[in-house]
Amino acid sequence: MNVETVAPLHRRVVIDGAKVHDQFEDAAVPTVTPIATLSPAALANLRSVPGSPEEMLAALDSASGVDRLPPASPYARQVVFAPLIRDAPAQATVVSLDAKGVVASIIFYADVELTRPLVTVTFSSPTEPLPGVVLFRRMETNANAADGHSVRTVSHFDGYRLNLELPLSQFDPAAYF
Repeated sequence: MNVETVAPLHRRVVIDGAKVHDQFEDAAVPTVTPIATLSPAALANLRSVPGSPEEMLAALDSASGVDRLPPASPYARQVVFAPLIRDAPAQATVVSLDAKGVVASIIFYADVELTRPLVTVTFSSPTEPLPGVVLFRRMETNANAADGHSVRTVSHFDGYRLNLELPLSQFDPAAYF
C-alpha cells in the first residue's frame, strides 16, 4: 500500500508487505514497524478499505441489530445496535441505509436512548468501481467530546482503481524516503 495525505499534515505511508514505513512532514526519517508486531486494531486499520464503512461495521455484533423506522430522516432504513461491547465507549450504534441499502451514516451514541451522539460518520458521493462494490468519495466525521468540544474531519477519496497490476516500485520505501 502507498498512501499520501496532504492535510492537515503531510504524511506518507508505504507498506512493502513486511513493514509499515510511516513519515510525517516534520520527521527526518520514517517510523518503520514490522507488520507482524502490529496490534489487532492497527491490523484491522491496515486491512480496511479507505472510503468505506467496513471497519466500523466489523465491530458491531450483527445479532444485536434491531430495525426501526427512521424518524424524520432522509434514510430509508435504520438498524440500531445496542450495546456495542467491543472496545468502544458507545452504548448504542445506529446504521442508516439509503433506498438502495447502502450505508449512508453511522452514529455512535453514549446512551441507549440515542440522545447523546459521540461520533457521527456520514458517507456520500458513492461510486461503484466494480459491480456490487460501493465505495465513497467523501466521508465526514463529527466527534463530540464530553467537555462540549467537537472535531470535524472531512476525507475525500478519488482515483479508485481495482484489480490492476501495479509496479513493485510503488511499494519500495527507498523511492520515497
